[in-house]
Amino acid sequence: MIFNENAMPLMMKYQAAREVETIATQALISAMESNIRDVPVLDALTQEMTDGHNKAMDIWNELQQYRLGA
Repeated sequence: MIFNENAMPLMMKYQAAREVETIATQALISAMESNIRDVPVLDALTQEMTDGHNKAMDIWNELQQYRLGA
């Protein structure tokens, strides 16, 4: 998808949010691979991943106003 130049500030926020989401996802995967079975820990890691994803998607939705083409 292509955006006009006015999208750059939001694009930077989106990129940062996706990085946070990726780090949270990697932490959850690492915990699961390490056989961590502590439900509160796994719940917290899952919530961090979900929150990161939701924030990224909120920013993605804001970006749509700067989309070029159909």
